[in-house]
Amino acid sequence: TALPNDAMLLSAVFGPSKKEEDSGGIHNALRPSSIHVSCSTVSPTTSRIIASAHAKRSIGFVAAPIFARPDGLALGHATIPLSSSHPPLLAQIQPLLQRTATKVQPFEEKDAGAANVVKLAGNFLIASAIESMSEAFALVEQQGLNREAVHTLFSETIFDCLIYKGYGQRVATRDHAPYPDAHFALELGKKDVDLVRAAAEEVGVK
Repeated sequence: TALPNDAMLLSAVFGPSKKEEDSGGIHNALRPSSIHVSCSTVSPTTSRIIASAHAKRSIGFVAAPIFARPDGLALGHATIPLSSSHPPLLAQIQPLLQRTATKVQPFEEKDAGAANVVKLAGNFLIASAIESMSEAFALVEQQGLNREAVHTLFSETIFDCLIYKGYGQRVATRDHAPYPDAHFALELGKKDVDLVRAAAEEVGVK
């Protein structure tokens, strides 16, 4: 499954009620010994709920949220963390996902939500980078410098990486219009930040 938020994933798994006891979704359709691979960016709690329900029917669950836009995924440039409450499943799924990724990283903590924690942490870093670049480029521009030239300097030297190059270019040039076939609505970015805040609050991180 690859769905944009927790509510849609729970609905697909358990049906309209989103509850295990009223399951009318794929949870009842999957055969015992099947493995459900969830590629959605959702809360760790949602993955744990689904994994627990699946386990009662001998269905495996692997969380595999994807770091990549559709164009990057098509080029095999994704980064995918993996987790499961039954770690032996990871070795079965990793070779399949490796075909569309530069890196597939299993986490062996016996926690179905671990990969979702990794994904939220990564998305928090991306959002923070966008925010910090916005402020930095505003600073240099107000001080009389060319913001695009400053971005070029940074992205070719001390911040030579995908996030600072790609998002940095858009921030530096004020390119805020959605790209064709971007497949990522602004509201999903806010959803991810809200998930980060909720996950932090759950464990007392402030």
